[in-house]
Amino acid sequence: DLTVEDYLQPFSAYFFTDRAIYRPGQTVYFKGVLREDDDAHYSLPTGDVRVNLIIWDPQGTKVFEEA
Repeated sequence: DLTVEDYLQPFSAYFFTDRAIYRPGQTVYFKGVLREDDDAHYSLPTGDVRVNLIIWDPQGTKVFEEA
């Protein structure tokens, strides 16, 4: 599972992968869920919501970025 940092309120996001560990060079497949969080009442985001996703490796090198 991936942690989500610095996302803007009022959203909650959760990302998950298809397995717990990968070997170097393997493609990582992931999915994510984004919900509006209104005091623990979760719903699908309304309107045009854009998400910027950045993934870093353990050494702090950016390995993926997509808007």
